[in-house]
Amino acid sequence: MLQGLRDVWLPWLLFLGTISVGVVLLALVIAVPFAIEHIPATVPLVPMYADDGAVRRTSIAAGLGLIVTACVFFRPGRRMPTSKKPPPDMAGA
Repeated sequence: MLQGLRDVWLPWLLFLGTISVGVVLLALVIAVPFAIEHIPATVPLVPMYADDGAVRRTSIAAGLGLIVTACVFFRPGRRMPTSKKPPPDMAGA
């Protein structure tokens, strides 16, 4: 049971979680400037995403980095190669 959890569910959860955080960052960059009139001004994060170019560029880079990280490291269905033959008894060149 724990082997299946570790081999199947954990990579899927890490993949989906990382992808979703990256997509949320990209969605904030895209959606907040258009929705600035409808969001109350008491939320301090909204003006930053609407006006500050450095915050927007950093969020884009972080979102894309998280998506690439998920695809490289947490890709579901990827099997680690296992060696079936025993290691050699002597060192070779």
